[in-house]
Amino acid sequence: MEWKELTNIPDSVTNRWSHSLSVWNETQTTHWIILFGGYKGASSVSDTRFIEIISSTGDLVVQSVLDINEYQKRTVLERIEKANIKDRPVSIEDKKPLMSDLRWLFDSSAAHYMIIGSALDVKVNDLLPTPGAATHNLILVFQRWIESNKGVTWRKVLQVCEDYPDKFGEVKASVERFLLSDRACEKYQDQ
Repeated sequence: MEWKELTNIPDSVTNRWSHSLSVWNETQTTHWIILFGGYKGASSVSDTRFIEIISSTGDLVVQSVLDINEYQKRTVLERIEKANIKDRPVSIEDKKPLMSDLRWLFDSSAAHYMIIGSALDVKVNDLLPTPGAATHNLILVFQRWIESNKGVTWRKVLQVCEDYPDKFGEVKASVERFLLSDRACEKYQDQ
């Protein structure tokens, strides 16, 4: 990844000097910048800020800026949610996704229906790239995949996103958040 200027960063983390900075990649598409202390104007700043950055299609998007307490709370909640998912008899990732969920989660990536279809091993060469038909074609791709009954799981959806991080990095983050949600657990518990 090359260096790029970030925009839409809150004032709480801009225009600092004599501060420490640490950067790490949590996944291929989720990156964190940790900002420690420093000075803002003539005032000393002693707080620590965590800046979450999502990379997708070559763009860097500031997802959230958290203070240390917010970051720790989020980390603890994510661990609890993951532990709860592991305690369930069948992982939600092994459940069959519903068309309605696939549609809203991938809506912003409809233009990539050919890539999605190829990754899901469904026929796409008959889907014409007609202007305005991307969403319709994406629905057909998902219908064909569901009807094929071959590996139709959320795990496969996540794998497609991981295989194409530049195209589906943000979608993957949305899918992961959805799968951890109470809404998804209730919706897929009896499946």
